[in-house]
Amino acid sequence: FLTESQKKSSIKPLTKPSDLLKKSFCVGEAHGDTLPKKFLIENMEKLKDNGFSILYMEHLFFDSICQNSLNLYYDNPAAGMPKDLEIYLESLDAGFKRGSGIRGKPVVRGFGFKELVQTAIENNIRVIGIDTTTSYAMGNAGGAQDFGAEGKDRISGMNYQACKIINKTANGNKWFS
Repeated sequence: FLTESQKKSSIKPLTKPSDLLKKSFCVGEAHGDTLPKKFLIENMEKLKDNGFSILYMEHLFFDSICQNSLNLYYDNPAAGMPKDLEIYLESLDAGFKRGSGIRGKPVVRGFGFKELVQTAIENNIRVIGIDTTTSYAMGNAGGAQDFGAEGKDRISGMNYQACKIINKTANGNKWFS
């Protein structure tokens, strides 16, 4: 599948923060680091005001009940977050030991997966998972540490799935991940 990759054009570096709002973008992060989530949460309203309508998230499954619950929540936010989604997002925060601090950075509480999804929905931004059940199952089969777990195979596999999902669902909308 990696032979299908396209030649990428050179991307100019940002010269001012407002440049980030001009087109779709991805935020890189270490999973246990809350600062990227904090940045997105604190800037969600500005993102919406600048035409962003989709948040793509790793660890949320596009091909499962997880995406169904995300869709239900987006379609009817007044009903509240579905319980299965709430439990899953809380387990992600616990699993990545959110708030434990990494690389000597201070603990930032209240900026986890659950809060990120809630803030997106509150701002009428659709949340779409970019992982699949297969990407996780493959990495954990027989104790292997690839595709669904860690390492270069996981990164390549997840990025491949993410690209397919984004191409299928973005429909010309501005998005961030």
